Amino acid sequence: FHAFCARLLRYELENLNGYANNFAIYDTSDSKNLIKQVLKEMNLDEKRFPLPAIISHISNAKNALLLPDAYAREASGYYEQQVAKIYDAYQKKLQANNAVDFDDLLLLALRLLQENPAVREKYQRKFDYLMVDEYQDTNHAQYLLTKLLAAGHRNICGVGDADPSIEGWGNICVVGDDDQSIYKFRGATIENILSFEDEYKGCRVIRLEQNYRSTQVILDAANAVIDNNSGRKPKNLWTANGNGSEIVYYQANDERDEARYVIENMQKLQLNEGAKLGDMAVLYRTNAQSRVFEEMLIKSGIAYTMVGGTKFYERKEIKDALAYLRLLYNPHDSLSLLRIINVPRRGIGDATMARLQEYANASGQSLFEVVTNAADVPGLARRFANKLDELS
Repeated sequence: FHAFCARLLRYELENLNGYANNFAIYDTSDSKNLIKQVLKEMNLDEKRFPLPAIISHISNAKNALLLPDAYAREASGYYEQQVAKIYDAYQKKLQANNAVDFDDLLLLALRLLQENPAVREKYQRKFDYLMVDEYQDTNHAQYLLTKLLAAGHRNICGVGDADPSIEGWGNICVVGDDDQSIYKFRGATIENILSFEDEYKGCRVIRLEQNYRSTQVILDAANAVIDNNSGRKPKNLWTANGNGSEIVYYQANDERDEARYVIENMQKLQLNEGAKLGDMAVLYRTNAQSRVFEEMLIKSGIAYTMVGGTKFYERKEIKDALAYLRLLYNPHDSLSLLRIINVPRRGIGDATMARLQEYANASGQSLFEVVTNAADVPGLARRFANKLDELS
């Protein structure tokens, strides 16, 4: 969805006031830095307004299609009212930087299709068939995007077992499993898949109950876990793979006991069954769990290879290089400018940056425009102006 919306906006965003097609896309760390600026300008304490909570509130608002004005009207109490002001200031800074965050990709694409009939009809004609995977994890914005695009084929009757007398939606197909809906905390709405048959009358439902990956013992356990869930489509998973080994369950006392149990079983497999350590893998849920496993493996004299670590695009040098490229492409992207202004070190301190930002705000210029004409900034020492000239 996000990739589709990003491509659509690259072609069409100029149809929304205040944006240009060469917009920057800010990731979570960029958003955090921008919100930090807002909190500083509003003299709000990060301890009282922690960044993860603020980002979550803003993301939830966007997924619920609430723009800052609408969110402010629903805000109650001091905290929510301040969050509404932060959201408004954050959104204005994004627009001033000609930038969007991940949630904006969906929100702005939806606004474009809703508010601009010509753009909507263009993309309804462009796509004859729609297929959405993992439909149980779609949020309200994604549901509306799908419905708007599918509406171009509203009068085409359904296919297969659909009743031809019912006005159908024959060109949309969704795949999903209501028992695997795990992203409610990100705004996913399980009702999207549960109500699909009511929303798209005459659709054909195909249950994919055969499993090719697991053994029957594992599937029986999975069926038992989910069987009593309320609000689910009935299904019975089965496989031709046979029963397989029994499931082993161990309730550890703490993380060290967990690691000890896993390593002891690795050693038993090695000693008793001749298994090679190189054929074993330890899977864990969160990166924080790796530390105890590493300590225990070292203590046991077992060599290991760590898979994963810092993601490529999260590395500092990669983000710095991308910031240069983003600034070249979109000079209004002040967040990227702030990132690279001292990469490599140029001796531009916080006081100098504050003076430049104040002058930009007062003069109505972008920060990049001010930096490229640093000699015009009142009170800025000549040596700093020269360093900024070298950068620009």
